[in-house]
Amino acid sequence: MPKKIAEMIKTDLAIAPVAAGAGGKTSSWFSMQDYGRARGVGLFASTTGTTANLYILQAKDADGAGAKTLTTVTVATDDVTASKPMLTSEIAVGDMDVANDFSHLQVKVTYGSANEVAAVFERGDPSFAPPR
Repeated sequence: MPKKIAEMIKTDLAIAPVAAGAGGKTSSWFSMQDYGRARGVGLFASTTGTTANLYILQAKDADGAGAKTLTTVTVATDDVTASKPMLTSEIAVGDMDVANDFSHLQVKVTYGSANEVAAVFERGDPSFAPPR
């Protein structure tokens, strides 16, 4: 029997709509335990002449210990001239520095200090699913 999307993907609001600020906005840390893939989705308000950036960072725990940009994923960058652009970046757990105990991911978006941003974080390819 085919699985439901809700059984395959866990979606979290990573960053509620807010002005990006000078350094951008970051989400909390999400554990990748029991998941094989993740995707960050950045949503950006309409504007022109601003560069939008979506980063996926990795850390050793939920407090962000040893945080660093996940270098195996290309940072999605777009010179924004269209209305309401959206950027995505997807990784597999194997892209993380698991040899050094990195187990958590975070989404960061930058987009000009006054421009509004939001982000969601999706985890998929579950290795464990509770019985339904």
